[in-house]
Amino acid sequence: MVKSNILRNMYLKSPKFIKGLAEASFISSKHYAFHGLPYLRWVMFLKKSRHWSGSEIERYQLKQLKNILSYSYNNVPYYHETFKKIGFNPSDFKNVNDLARIPVLTKGIVKERPEDFIAKGFKRYYAKLVMSPVSEYPIVTNVFKKVYKRTTGGTTGNPLLLYECHKAMTLYSALLDSWMASVGASFKKRKIMLDGQYFLKNNIINKPFESIPILRLLYVSSFTLSKSNIRECLYKINEFEPYYAYGNPSVMFFLTHASKEFNIPLKLKCFISACEKLLPKQRSMINSSGCEVFDFYSSTEHVTSAFECQEHNGLHVNVEQGYLEMIDSKGEHAGLGERGNIIGTEFHNHIMPLIRYSLNDEAVLSGEKCNCGRQSLLIKDILGRTTDNVSYNGRMISSATLSLAFHNFDEILESQLVQDGKKHLLVMLVLNDDKNYSPLRIDNLVQNLQLIVGDGVKIDVKFVGKIPRTKRGKYSFIKHSV
Repeated sequence: MVKSNILRNMYLKSPKFIKGLAEASFISSKHYAFHGLPYLRWVMFLKKSRHWSGSEIERYQLKQLKNILSYSYNNVPYYHETFKKIGFNPSDFKNVNDLARIPVLTKGIVKERPEDFIAKGFKRYYAKLVMSPVSEYPIVTNVFKKVYKRTTGGTTGNPLLLYECHKAMTLYSALLDSWMASVGASFKKRKIMLDGQYFLKNNIINKPFESIPILRLLYVSSFTLSKSNIRECLYKINEFEPYYAYGNPSVMFFLTHASKEFNIPLKLKCFISACEKLLPKQRSMINSSGCEVFDFYSSTEHVTSAFECQEHNGLHVNVEQGYLEMIDSKGEHAGLGERGNIIGTEFHNHIMPLIRYSLNDEAVLSGEKCNCGRQSLLIKDILGRTTDNVSYNGRMISSATLSLAFHNFDEILESQLVQDGKKHLLVMLVLNDDKNYSPLRIDNLVQNLQLIVGDGVKIDVKFVGKIPRTKRGKYSFIKHSV
């Protein structure tokens, strides 16, 4: 303890360039020590895979599908039972069309019988690990040296516990780091993280930000950031001099809007949008500040992920991680340009494999090829959660469509649409200035929404000081209330 305090004081009293050397050395050693040699192997592998041809991608994915199907049949009770029941033999697997024989897996099925999704060699540790805390650090066992335990958001009040082996987790880390470095957002650079989980885990309830200088990192809370402390936060960010920001687009939108209002420029080079659906209005506002926006799609289950490159033509699916399918409302494969539900099969998690797992996220696949040269599948648009829709007059209307009504309403900081009946929509608005707003402008907004949802739907507006966040600090544009 004494030694660590001495080192801390030496760091704090050092000149800026000495601090920079110490930070770079600490970050590099911590990053590679945490992930180990498997991480470095994945990084080298990804340098090659980004140049794969379409046929090379197809061969790789087919091989990995055969491996995970065979492994799961022989080691995981649920899949052994299910495959026998439907007469599916992994040794007869020929091409990706054969996957359609396997029923789609939902979160509800996994919750009902979680032990049956655990591989045999992991069974003896299951009871112990259920009781262990969720952490970014691995849990060590005698069979699988490193096991990562995570939990989904649990918006229904019943989160799903997940377990992932070191091989799968290091691939995910390598994918994320390699992509971020390719767009200029290396983990070694100074950065701000926009979310609420750090503050939740550390029980920090009154501070809008907290810096960790040795990691070149500034956390900004999605829970406590508000109009009353936004100036202080903007000054702190500029004092910190970050290169990029990562996290919730709703928080970045709020910061960008305030920086223009108070004439306090945010000198950020790029923003990595994650954790929430990136809305068109948010992208436009952030880009207008000179900060380039890159969208990232993933999930806690890690069955698939996708990223946006500098060409901004859509999101590249990470073909090394898993196989992605798109299923329409009839349960059939959605074609290019058609909306569908994302179904993912992860290749490398040999502790708790998830095969044809429904993420309840909707997207549209693109038939175009990106100018960056990558041949991976391209997602044209992430529409968001299947629950991020409202239903009126027999029509399902997505959050992306509804967000169009809010274009050019700069006086609105945040909004939330609450469907609390078949014929009623409540519009929650946080205004930039509660005392000076134009009722005519609000009437125009209501008219825009009325055109989208159709006649016969009553729309009411309610002005609030803040849109409540989920337990994980996420912002929801759509909410359903019965």
